[in-house]
Amino acid sequence: TSMPQFQRYSQRLVQEADQHFEDGVHLLMHRYGVLGYAPAVWKLLPLMVARVPLMAPKQISLCAWGLGRTLVNDDEAWTALGNAIRTQAADFAFADLAMAAWGLAAVDRVSPPEIVALKQAVRNKLMGQSVDDVSSHNLCILLKAIGKLTPEDR
Repeated sequence: TSMPQFQRYSQRLVQEADQHFEDGVHLLMHRYGVLGYAPAVWKLLPLMVARVPLMAPKQISLCAWGLGRTLVNDDEAWTALGNAIRTQAADFAFADLAMAAWGLAAVDRVSPPEIVALKQAVRNKLMGQSVDDVSSHNLCILLKAIGKLTPEDR
């Protein structure tokens, strides 16, 4: 990420994101998260915040993961994601719940309404379901994140 070519490419990508990636800002957030490149994530926040109300659960979880991976703790962005998590938690796939919880835990975002919605959605997904139907990877990520977010729960 320190190469001048990457810097120029990234700058252009971010500048043109609202024209070319308006519906795909979640993919940019995730990709920059994979790269651990926070400067681009910070610049994409206004577009992401504007698009969150229109996002599906998978898109919300990718944004939360990207913010967590780059340790971007912007209150407006997390509030928008938190509102979306609360209203759509029941529609999240188990893997999406794990990614969203991981993102929240990475930046120590312990807003009770989001955590309650996540925990309730997880419980509802797991009730009456065989553990064999759940990825052990996603289960581990989720349990570790929930443990970090709610250390006093027993």
